[in-house]
Order: sequence, then structure tokens, then C-alpha cells
Amino acid sequence: MTREYAIKGTYCDLAVKVEADLVFLIEVKAIGIALQDKHYQQALDYGANNGTEWIILTNGAVWRVYKVKFEKPIRTELVCEFDFTALRLKTQSDVDKLYILCKEGLKKNAIDEFTQHKMVVNRQYIGAILQSDSIVDAIKRELRKVDPMVRIEDQEVLDIIRNDVLKREILDAPEAIEAFDRYSKILKKIEKKKVKDKAAAVVSSVTEAVVAVAGSVEDGKTVG
Repeated sequence: MTREYAIKGTYCDLAVKVEADLVFLIEVKAIGIALQDKHYQQALDYGANNGTEWIILTNGAVWRVYKVKFEKPIRTELVCEFDFTALRLKTQSDVDKLYILCKEGLKKNAIDEFTQHKMVVNRQYIGAILQSDSIVDAIKRELRKVDPMVRIEDQEVLDIIRNDVLKREILDAPEAIEAFDRYSKILKKIEKKKVKDKAAAVVSSVTEAVVAVAGSVEDGKTVG
């Protein structure tokens, strides 16, 4: 761990290295100061200017871990946030957050696995999945068990999910919209693959049939 890590004429408070590889840049504020957007921007600038993937902003009590996305414009994903004074060591989720920052976790790249899990298992993706055709169909099947005589439309179920079940932030937040778009693209990709595989299977079957017929004809000529 180094102090006052130099970055293009400025200094970040702390840097964490594993052997010669820089892993984290840490911007530290006094414990009595509430973390603000300007502090986050300062930490992001350090990460962006140094090409560092992981940045941490803390006032000693509150810790925020970000993954820097080197896109245009540069942005971050909040990987985790915790209050050190409120951690419960008997709670696995709290232990997991500490593990990604400790020496053993750094050596095993635990933060990559933690981040990948968080990027998939979250309220945005679950909200997108709840709006999918397969879930709507499953809900309709379950409702028919309650009363087989009731006629249920897909849009009716979807409207209830969107208006009465999900929170607006799950539907309207930029992260939620992005998750919905990504999930829709994944479904389309899977559907395309199914169509392609089905077409390939048909072609294969026809080819086998043609070869078999040709073989039979050839055998007939030979016998004759």
C-alpha cells in the first residue's frame, strides 16, 4: 500500500498494489465529512487519468467501491457500499464485501467474481425478466389454476406487473432501461440460434435422406 500516489501532477491518497500491479486507487476524506458528488468526481478523475479499473471513495466509515468503465463518456458501476461501523460479521453478505478488499481476496481476484454476480443478480435484471413473455405465460398458467374459466390476456398481466408490482425506479431508471434492453437482446440472440439450429437440423435431415435415396438408386443399378 502506497501513500500519496502521483497521477499526472496530482496525488491520490492511497494506492493498493499486488506485487507490481496496481489494483485500487483510494480517495480518503475525513471521517466527519459526508461523501459528496465532488469527492466521487475527484476519485473518478484519478482512475480515468491513470487507467485504473477500480477506485474506492471513503471517509473511513462509509466505503464505496466503483468499477471504472472506459467508455465514451467514462462512467462507473457502484460495485458495493458499506458502513464499516454497521457491518455484521455473522452476515455473509457483509463478509463478502470486506473479502474483496482484503489481501487474500485481492490475490484471488474475488472482486471480479463479486462484480459479475452483482451485474447479473440485481433488481434491474430481475425486473426485466418479470416482464418477459415466459414469465407472463407462467403467471397465466398459475392464474388458470385458480379459475380455469377466467380469460387472461398477456397485456393485462404485463400491465399489472408494470403498474402495480414493480416500483417505478425499476422501470424508469437508466440502469433498469439498460438491463431491459440487454435482456431483450439476449432473448433475441437465443431465439435466432434456435431458428438457425432448427434450419441446420432440417438441412441435415434432407441431406441424409438424399444421400440414402442416392445410395439406394446406385445399389439398384449395380444389382441390375
